[in-house]
Amino acid sequence: MSYPLAHFQSHRYYTNGHGAGRPNAAFEVQVHVSPTSNLQQRQQNGAAHQLQLPNTPSSYYPQQQQLAYHLQPRSQAPHLPPTPTSTAAKSAPSHTVNSAELPVDYQILLLALAEDYFDAAHGRGSLVASATRAIEVEEYNRLISFGLSCLETVLKRWRLQPRLEARVLLRYATVLHEETENDLEAETALSKGITLCERNRLLDIKYSMQYLLAKVMFQTNAKASLKYLDAILRDVEALQHIAWIYAFHFLRVSLSQRSSSSHEVLIALNSLRSISATARNFEDTAIFGISSVLEAIIHLRSLAVDSVEQAQRALAAAQSIQLNEVTGQLPQLRALILFLDLSCSLQECNVTQAALKSQKMRAIMDKIFTDTHWRKDGSFSVPMNLAGASIGASTGPATLTEQSNDGIPRVTFTWLPPRDVYALAYFLCGVTMTPTNAFDHRKAEQYFREGMKQVGENYMIHDQGLHSASFVNSLLYWRRELECYMRLHLAFTLCARTDWVSALATLQDLKTTADGLKSGIPESLSSLILYLTGTLYQGMGNVAAALEIYQHPSLTLRAQGNTPTQNFSEVAILAALNAILILRDPSHPDHRHVETLISSVEPRCLHHANKNIVSAYQLIRATALNSSIIKTKEYLQLALNYAKSVANHQLTCITLNFMSWKFFRGVIGEQAEKSAKAATTLARKGQDSLWISVADGMQANTLEVQGRFAEAEATRQQAVVMAQGLPSAMQRTQTDR
Repeated sequence: MSYPLAHFQSHRYYTNGHGAGRPNAAFEVQVHVSPTSNLQQRQQNGAAHQLQLPNTPSSYYPQQQQLAYHLQPRSQAPHLPPTPTSTAAKSAPSHTVNSAELPVDYQILLLALAEDYFDAAHGRGSLVASATRAIEVEEYNRLISFGLSCLETVLKRWRLQPRLEARVLLRYATVLHEETENDLEAETALSKGITLCERNRLLDIKYSMQYLLAKVMFQTNAKASLKYLDAILRDVEALQHIAWIYAFHFLRVSLSQRSSSSHEVLIALNSLRSISATARNFEDTAIFGISSVLEAIIHLRSLAVDSVEQAQRALAAAQSIQLNEVTGQLPQLRALILFLDLSCSLQECNVTQAALKSQKMRAIMDKIFTDTHWRKDGSFSVPMNLAGASIGASTGPATLTEQSNDGIPRVTFTWLPPRDVYALAYFLCGVTMTPTNAFDHRKAEQYFREGMKQVGENYMIHDQGLHSASFVNSLLYWRRELECYMRLHLAFTLCARTDWVSALATLQDLKTTADGLKSGIPESLSSLILYLTGTLYQGMGNVAAALEIYQHPSLTLRAQGNTPTQNFSEVAILAALNAILILRDPSHPDHRHVETLISSVEPRCLHHANKNIVSAYQLIRATALNSSIIKTKEYLQLALNYAKSVANHQLTCITLNFMSWKFFRGVIGEQAEKSAKAATTLARKGQDSLWISVADGMQANTLEVQGRFAEAEATRQQAVVMAQGLPSAMQRTQTDR
């Protein structure tokens, strides 16, 4: 979408967009090739001056629906706009010229004013992102419009030096891309700039423009953008411009991850392996580490059987260079390695190993959080080997990224601010401690609540600085999405110990938080919220409402050829298994559908990578089908073995209770008593009121059969007291059965 070229009319801005979308993943890094930072100007007396053009951070967060704001079209040629006077912005250095001594150089003045306007707008970015009044948004749009008008006037009214014109065009296109919806106009400016650079052999600025053009094209035509990027890569690799080989390959990886196509995933992996090979050849240790970490992320997001194994191999490569002096100055890389290493154990359902890694991560994160190399905006720069960076270097100052005082070129990445990384660490610790929450001082709940406190506070206090509204909006969106997942896991943790009142309150808070996601709730999160709602209905005894939710189209099992995401697939499987638990009652009018449902989930469950799902399926197969005693024992034994292998105390407790009821009901003997005691012990350990009541009732029956009436009566009273704390729909006496 574009605006007419003449006089900068009908601009359309958005203040809640996030640029290109990203996949739903906890970790992602996107390379950010900054536009040039200096515009060389001259004054009337011939003295050289440098006009600073600050880099506007680019966003990698999820795509939001863009809202268009229409400014009034200007009927006349643009006049000099008023100087911004906003006190919220950090003013740029004053550019004053004594008119009595020197005539005004309008090129310098307009370029300086443009940056003053952008700084004034970005100084209000945090306020605009949380603005509830239209006037604040309009003021932000007005400042951006004035800044772009200044740049456009310079480009139209003066014949500039080629390098200066190219840099102004790059800055103009960058602001258009980041602050407006005028992608077509940005493409036009970049195409003009690329032609100018080729004619004047400005290779560095040309690459910066091509990099930005690929991102702009991806907004409207993803396939064309990727083809264009592949063509650039062939040229850059032929010329062996190493720095830009890294930059364009990282961009290719970032764009490929936004596609669900398996072909694009393979291309992304090939790009990362190409980066790793080049980095090894030129001894760019830090680049090699980042490439290995990104490869691990892609593997973890895949549905391949060996995804965890492949991710661990990539992480091992990244860990092999952790003692290097260069990587030691990258706390972000160390944090990513810790997070991904823990995620591998969580994906394998290795509770013991995950607990050890979580403890190690907590010890190291305290040091990482205070590292002086961590920037407040979350960006970090990866140094390159000078020998490799010098190959194919063009004349003039490099514009790939930034250069430090030591002259070392660096590739800049955008990730998360330190506070957000710390909140993410709390979330991972909470997920790790969830299996042992009930009997380990409820640590998982503490981690989730502390994490929500981190992201739920007034973010603006920590986000002061010059940030575009789209950047701040994307950051706030990510924080709110993380808060949603924390509330979601907290609710499931409360359900596991049958605290239905607290779980219901947490669900209401979760829905309120999710409603604040301006671009809408992601499908994966929406399906999890829906499943949680069904779980609460079922746990409180409203099985009709629960079944209706489990049969919702959003939770329906899709055809296996559609390759749904792993999270969605697992939630759909769990919904089907819970529906079977409801329909297994012979008195249910839809009981006849049980065998059909079991047949539909069987191929998805039998060889699933998540052993919790395999255990649950075997348990339901044992309880829902009228199988022979031998088959039932086989299913229960498999369910018990799988549950123990992943330390799932809830499934172990349920399986033991059913085994005790199925095989030792009314039996006199030591084995029957041991089975009943084991079931009771596990239920109490998990603080599950329902199964404590059930287990105590069965133990009372066992004691009564053995003639130990006093003990049986005392145990039965305990069961009754525990049952009285359950929702009324879940309370049944022996005579009700």
